[in-house]
Amino acid sequence: MIDFLSFFRKLTAIILTIISLISPNLFRLFTGTSEYGKSVFFYTDTYPEDLTELLFTNNMFDDSTTVLAKKLVTAVIIQFMTGEMDNGEAADIISQVPIGDTERTLGEIPPKNAFWEALAGALKDSKLLPETVRWFLEMWAEGINDLHVYFDPTEYEGIYQFMGSYLNDKGELIYVYTGAYYDTSTHIVYGKDNNGVFGIGYDCDVDDMVITSPSDAWMKQFGFNVGYDILGNLIFMDCYTERVKFEYAGTKWMVQLWKGNYTRYANGAEIGLYYLKDGEWLHYECVDGDDMIAMSMELYGNDELILSASTEKHWWICGFQPGPAVSKRNMTVKADITFNFEEMAEKFSEKASKSMTTKVDGKTVSIEW
Repeated sequence: MIDFLSFFRKLTAIILTIISLISPNLFRLFTGTSEYGKSVFFYTDTYPEDLTELLFTNNMFDDSTTVLAKKLVTAVIIQFMTGEMDNGEAADIISQVPIGDTERTLGEIPPKNAFWEALAGALKDSKLLPETVRWFLEMWAEGINDLHVYFDPTEYEGIYQFMGSYLNDKGELIYVYTGAYYDTSTHIVYGKDNNGVFGIGYDCDVDDMVITSPSDAWMKQFGFNVGYDILGNLIFMDCYTERVKFEYAGTKWMVQLWKGNYTRYANGAEIGLYYLKDGEWLHYECVDGDDMIAMSMELYGNDELILSASTEKHWWICGFQPGPAVSKRNMTVKADITFNFEEMAEKFSEKASKSMTTKVDGKTVSIEW
């Protein structure tokens, strides 16, 4: 049985490598004025609306889902291109998703695409793919037509699960429980089991279009070593990083910070807390359980707030926002890190003060980097 997390990590690395190689041919980099009235990092030869149309040329979605999906995708593309998606626009679009499947009107099953049917049929039996991927491919091979997306109420007020119903090629109505939820009060899309939407390790604050990560994300199992930074900067990252190593209570700890550009089309920052096991000198473990700490941070670019994020207990706080790239040289991270012990905060501050501004207040260390 193949290890899904190991496979996913390798697959992600391959995909990002391919993107990094072909993206110069897909997007034209320039400095100029876009139709939206500001300099942008990249643009396509088509308007966002035209690009969105290309993504919905098949008959997979029903009419009502297509209308909402086009609006949402267009808004996201504008955010990537200009960084100026209207605050709350995505949440307004998502609020139009119908509650329940009561408005369902079944359409006709379109003619089969023999090529995609054969490809999906071949891949669904591949032993090289994880079970979740094979499950999707099996559905795809059986046909996904007239897909209707809606909200299913949960036992918690204001919390809804994204649901889908579609016709397969046999004319059977199939229901899909996505495990992705939407909080109508915070406007956050998140996944079940505290491991990210669809288990990918990330959630999304749709108001500010900021990607964050829950504390049980799959990345936690892999710990950290410097090789990750080397690989990341070779493939998709352009970041400054700072490693603050200190000792407390007989354990070697490390707080690492990052700020910069991710996948060329997003700005972000991270702060993680790690420790060395006895006898280990290179590979750090992510803290867990009672060792996790509260953190909050703000990322500024050219003295303007890009994003903010906070968490009560975590091993790694992060925030990524799509948009035109801001030079990492002009980025500043302001953060509060609340340790579990005052002495631990003091030990960290003592080492961190050599490379950034720090201020200690009890268990909390405020930094500016």
